[in-house]
Amino acid sequence: MIQSFQFQRVILFDVLVSATKKNKIQIDYDSSNETVYIKGINGLYEFDCGELSGWMYKVNGETPNVGCSGYKLKDGDVIEWVYTANIGKDL
Repeated sequence: MIQSFQFQRVILFDVLVSATKKNKIQIDYDSSNETVYIKGINGLYEFDCGELSGWMYKVNGETPNVGCSGYKLKDGDVIEWVYTANIGKDL
């Protein structure tokens, strides 16, 4: 899923929730201690393709070292949600 947004200081997780709701895509996540973990998108879940599989995101082609609930987007950022089978080494 690739989305381009033109908002300033929007949290990446909020954009994911908005995009999935708008496009009627199922999403499953856990939230605790101000952190959100994406468990599944559109029926594809963590561990479906092995013990190292799950969802990751990229912003402008890079994988940030912060969770989606802590990443503040800048105007023009391009977001990609990608599924990895090997904790990102296969991306």
